[in-house]
Amino acid sequence: MKNSFYVFLALLGFGFTLISCSDDESDNTVTVTPTMDLQLRVGSETLSAGNIYEINGTALQVNVAQFYVGEITFTGEEANASEDFFVMGTNLNRINLPATEVGNYDLSFGVGVNAEINALSEDDFTSRPTGDPLGMQEPTMHWNWNAGYKFLRIDGMVDTDADGIPDQAVEYHLGSNPFYAILSSPEQISLTEADPAITVRFDLAALFAGADLSTGEVTHVGDNKPLADLMLANYTEAFSIIF
Repeated sequence: MKNSFYVFLALLGFGFTLISCSDDESDNTVTVTPTMDLQLRVGSETLSAGNIYEINGTALQVNVAQFYVGEITFTGEEANASEDFFVMGTNLNRINLPATEVGNYDLSFGVGVNAEINALSEDDFTSRPTGDPLGMQEPTMHWNWNAGYKFLRIDGMVDTDADGIPDQAVEYHLGSNPFYAILSSPEQISLTEADPAITVRFDLAALFAGADLSTGEVTHVGDNKPLADLMLANYTEAFSIIF
């Protein structure tokens, strides 16, 4: 069963608030270490870097497909959240989350990075150790010290002459504080000892629903905001939780 996410755009200047857990803990509390597993899809097909897919009647070769996720929160009788941000996509499809009690929870997480992280200085950025998701990445997930992070990055080639062969390089990069989105599952998830994994699906075809890729248009937000806005609006269908 697949459930799409609700989306809430984070407001600039407002941080993420976590309600602290109760001080009273039962002696028989059972905790698990959840994972978030990412399924990459293009419709019914598995998304793999370098492969060619047909989206809206246009051949698209996908070379890079990745994005930041963070502020992953389980809210139930108690609340637990990770303050970390991760780059997920074709190179990383599983992350480990903080220990959480078994139970039923509302799940939410951000796509991109919040305003506080996006305002890091050049020293904050360059001093991070190798392997830090908020540090140097290859391919880069940062524009510059003023523009901040790239929240979502899709690179590839599209077919602009309808011969089925991708012939023009394209980049679809979203970022800036208004494009940070909090996704919330419309149904609760269950964390159990037997199955502490959460599976999230990202569908590239759903991300581009309504877009004409054959024109070879690109977006880095400011240079083509209508396309960027369309992609952001499609998050609610592009990201879904698999039960």
